[in-house]
Amino acid sequence: ADRTSADIESTARCLRSLGADITRRGGVYAVSPAAGKKPGRMPELYCEESGSTLRFLAPIASALGGGTFTMSGRLAERPMEPLNAALCAHGMTVEKSGNTVTYSGKLTGGEFLIPGDVSSQYISGLLMALPLCGGGEVRLTSPLASAPYVDITVDAMRAFGVSVGRGEGRYTVAPGQKYRRCDPCVPGDWSNAAFWLISGAAVTGLDLNDAQGDKAILDRLADMGAKADFSSDGACCIDGLDRLHGCEIDAGDIPDAVPALAVAAARAKGETRIFNAARLRAKESDRIATVCAMLTAFGVQNRATDDGIVITGRAVALLSCTVDAANDHRIAMAAAVGASFADGPVYITGAEAVNKSYPDFWDDYKKLGGQIDVEHAGQ
Repeated sequence: ADRTSADIESTARCLRSLGADITRRGGVYAVSPAAGKKPGRMPELYCEESGSTLRFLAPIASALGGGTFTMSGRLAERPMEPLNAALCAHGMTVEKSGNTVTYSGKLTGGEFLIPGDVSSQYISGLLMALPLCGGGEVRLTSPLASAPYVDITVDAMRAFGVSVGRGEGRYTVAPGQKYRRCDPCVPGDWSNAAFWLISGAAVTGLDLNDAQGDKAILDRLADMGAKADFSSDGACCIDGLDRLHGCEIDAGDIPDAVPALAVAAARAKGETRIFNAARLRAKESDRIATVCAMLTAFGVQNRATDDGIVITGRAVALLSCTVDAANDHRIAMAAAVGASFADGPVYITGAEAVNKSYPDFWDDYKKLGGQIDVEHAGQ
């Protein structure tokens, strides 16, 4: 496709500010060198609403001499203190003012202490920066949540020539390692595929052996009574989606799949308890609150807990309603899939939020038979 997501564009724009030469043709990016040229002044990096861009590139920019990040939306409110503290302990000064944050100094290697249960993106960002500042170790001060995302980082670094050692609660990058040229092929995104899988569509372009945690969507649907069929590069739930039953879902490693699973639970018989998902409150929206609001609009009984949601599924169709996407791409996509099981039209306000991660979502929705009134879809 010619379109790419807003988050990827934010990352590419920031890397250009750090000196990288990046061109794109269709779905192929050419990067040369990877943040290798040093700008003559403090770089200005516009990361917009992309939390991954900020958390990945704050350590990398620090290793290259610093930079000023400009944020939008809720990003300035999302937690960065643990990562900033770790950077400050290694030579950086961090100054935040409104929607900007400036990292000054030169990051040094060594041992970084960081909690593992706030955001796995902290760990990923530090690991990617370590080869640029002489190597070192990331030591976790609390158990790691969303571990598969760090596994993806380790796999990507290995592809680019950097080996990461792993021990109990620690990751090590030995000194002297450097990134080398690589032409990787990025597999499909299981987080976005989850919305189609719960609706019974066949999804291709997926790597069944990939480290992405959200491929567990198939296991969780199996726990609810669905059966999947696999191909060499994809999957489809071929049976049981109309006979789902409630279950217990530990969302610790799959937080991005919760909105999709909530729609599946809305259709299931009985009660589904999603837990270990407190970090959802610090996403593009308070995703526990916005998922609950979406379910209530659909006529589905639910209640928020300290770390998740309890959902009692409907034995009949979901209700025609209006859902506020709350500027959250995953709420917009979840509401769209829920609409396909509703007894009348569903109006989604702020549906353009899908551009953050999946700008072709509405096109694909129509290809699968979904009907869209563009006025209400925000296109």
